[in-house]
Amino acid sequence: MRALTDPFVGRTIAQYEILARVGGGAMGVVYQARDTKLGRLVALKFLPQQWSHDESAKQRFVREAQAASATQHPNICTIHDIETADDGQLFIVMAFYEGPTLKQRLESGPMAVDESLEIATQIADGLAKAHAQGVVHRDIKPGNVILTEDGVRILDFGLATFVDALKLTAENASFGTPAYMSPEQVRGQAADARSDVWAVGVVLYEMLAGRVPFQGSHAEAIAHAIRHEAPEPLRSLRPEIPEEVEQLVFRALHKDPGVRFQDGRTLARALRQVRGLSVPLDLRTQPMEAPAPPNLPRRLRRRWAITAAAVAVTAIVSILARPELPFRASPAEAPRLPSQKNVAVFPFEVVGGTRDDAAWATGFSAGLSIALTRVTGQALQVVALDQVRPGQFDVAAARADQGATLILVGTVERLQTARRVTGRLLDAASSRELRSSSFTESSSDSAVLQRRLLDSVLRMLELDVTPQVREALAARDTAVIAAHDFYLKGRGYLQYYEQWENIEAAVAAFGDALKLDSRYARAHAGLGEAYWRRTRAGRGQSASEARYDSSQDLKWFELATASCATALVLDPRLAAAHVCLGRIHDGRGRYEDAAVDFERALKIEPTGDDAYAGLGHAQEELGRAEQAEGTYRRSTDLRPLYWVNQNRLGHFYYNQGRYADAAEVFAQVIALAPDSFRGYSNLGGAYIQLGRYDEAITALERSVTIRPTASSTSNLGVAYFNRGRFADAVRAFERAVSLVATNYELWGNLADAYWHGAPDKRSAARDAYRRAIELGSPQLKVNPRDSALLVKLAYYHAVLGERRASFDLADRALRIAPKDDFVLFKTAVTMNRLGETRRSLDLLEQAIAAGYSLTIVRDTPDLNNLWNVPRFQNLLRGR
Repeated sequence: MRALTDPFVGRTIAQYEILARVGGGAMGVVYQARDTKLGRLVALKFLPQQWSHDESAKQRFVREAQAASATQHPNICTIHDIETADDGQLFIVMAFYEGPTLKQRLESGPMAVDESLEIATQIADGLAKAHAQGVVHRDIKPGNVILTEDGVRILDFGLATFVDALKLTAENASFGTPAYMSPEQVRGQAADARSDVWAVGVVLYEMLAGRVPFQGSHAEAIAHAIRHEAPEPLRSLRPEIPEEVEQLVFRALHKDPGVRFQDGRTLARALRQVRGLSVPLDLRTQPMEAPAPPNLPRRLRRRWAITAAAVAVTAIVSILARPELPFRASPAEAPRLPSQKNVAVFPFEVVGGTRDDAAWATGFSAGLSIALTRVTGQALQVVALDQVRPGQFDVAAARADQGATLILVGTVERLQTARRVTGRLLDAASSRELRSSSFTESSSDSAVLQRRLLDSVLRMLELDVTPQVREALAARDTAVIAAHDFYLKGRGYLQYYEQWENIEAAVAAFGDALKLDSRYARAHAGLGEAYWRRTRAGRGQSASEARYDSSQDLKWFELATASCATALVLDPRLAAAHVCLGRIHDGRGRYEDAAVDFERALKIEPTGDDAYAGLGHAQEELGRAEQAEGTYRRSTDLRPLYWVNQNRLGHFYYNQGRYADAAEVFAQVIALAPDSFRGYSNLGGAYIQLGRYDEAITALERSVTIRPTASSTSNLGVAYFNRGRFADAVRAFERAVSLVATNYELWGNLADAYWHGAPDKRSAARDAYRRAIELGSPQLKVNPRDSALLVKLAYYHAVLGERRASFDLADRALRIAPKDDFVLFKTAVTMNRLGETRRSLDLLEQAIAAGYSLTIVRDTPDLNNLWNVPRFQNLLRGR
């Protein structure tokens, strides 16, 4: 330890002559001292003055320190005494050890694997002793570990509980280094031996990787990472690390305390086994007898302990024999569930699993989410799993962004001959655990696991479902167990279709399932959906920001069609296959066929959100506005708490020119999901059409703050543009294009901003229009009935002076959608560009009659040349 100068040095307090200051921090200042009575070197730790003013807290600390001092072990710092200085300040008298702290050692970078495991083993040995005596450290970190010639010593036992008892505020002092705190600690929950195990896992990870597993620029960011993010695999950082070591670390770092090593003893045993060392007897068996019940006569305590052991064995046998452990509530009295059960299912975690295991677990969870959706009613609403994107597995975010009131999380642990599944139901408002359930299943059949999990979740949610419905929800699709596992893996990869490699992995997994069972209808439908997703995502782009057909390759539609059709041949009652085929027909502009497919899907599964959405869109495209509104309203009536369905209804009103109705519905979306970036973006879009530009900018800036997507950023650019803030509009459109460079509309918007707002960028504007045409034109090969695309391309050609192409495209758009207000308006603007004033005014009259915004007509720069035309002035006056 390095000595520091201090005016305190040289004084004698009680029997201790202070020789040097050797360290300090929020937990106090440490000095090297000489015990003048016993002639030995000691370390004195003076606690902060403010900690010594509360007498009850001082007494509490003394009791805790006494408990720690009774824990004698070669790896625990020996506490000699607790003293009070003349000014009333508490200090601890400890053994003095020569050597650096582990924190100082880590300043040199990562450590050798053997050395790291040796240090971790000694830390675990010390904790094993402490935990056996009921003492929890709660602040294990490199700064509290000294490396001496005789081995590792853990410092500061007894201080953690004292600090908690004082309930220190941020103004006074902070306890615990965030990077080493367990998820339960950062949530403010009580820590136990498993929290110490987590901290050892963090320390071991840091020794091996040279950095902590959970990082951030501030304490809240670190806490968020601890609660919700997975650490980077150790073997990706250092391939020489044995796989079993990585698995041990990740088990110690599991976010569910029930999955971690349960105390220092089990962790120490596992570390020795990984190192190939023999396990001492005291680590093989539990060193403590179970405590006797209160007031039990001493002569009966031994007998009670034996009886308790026998009961414990019986309980274990019962757990394995019974179909299910009943759900556990925390605390013992089951808390009430919220009156509105809007559940978000987070992907379950596979303990120590690979990327494929994670995909399997996501598919496993998706199956549960879909099954719960099928029992949707006023008593239960379900947030679709694909709405909870990677990086958003945060309870607070699910509540704010998705409107969830309950969160279901869980783990799957692969045992030697079985799999253990644990589910936990959390309150979204407080992150408090309301229910939990766990079972062990010896069968390797994932369908059996799903059925048992569904049963337990229905019980946790206090839902009564008839045996017939329960059986239908868990119906088996294939007799080949391995084929079902491949299907789940494909389903899991397809949940995150934004990434090209996930679509490819899904295609491969569904293909593997079909190699094992060529008549597996659901796998054929899954493969068809994967091919359909492939049509939406070109390499390196985000599928969620692209239109259906951005791949510009018809073969994927053909493959998707063939797969979905095969699924229907094998199982005509498979709703997923009808939805798959409906999406394909919709994407090809075959709206009549699409409507038939979606209607068939709803007859089979009347709760299918995707089928309602598809049917409503097909009806819109066919000009059946009244039917479409009825379809969207049926979905919102069925699931009134689900913002996605409300959002679709708002889009319908927007498309129909009913902007005030759209704004009202989008406001309801935000009420259901207060941090919905989509809700704010769409509300801003409706405000633009209503001419409420300042309110639009406020809503859109909020959307971009929550999540800067290309669509919300582009909408913000439109609001700036219409408000006359052209420089801001250019910046917003440039940012949108930087986020998604393959969307023709974004390039068209950027070109408009350059053309009208930056005259010095006319050349760049022309280039942007050409880029928009290059990206948009090939899509007509897939869907020649896309009237919005046709009319936008017509406008781009008009600006570039390409009259023939512009006229042709505009005429095609009008033939397809002669009453669509947007098509009429955009064609009017195009005709005005081409000098066709009379035709432009005719089309403007029709657009306004169809509901198009007079405000947008007024604020469109391309129509400025008409302001002196009496007929245009009359239009703006509503005549």
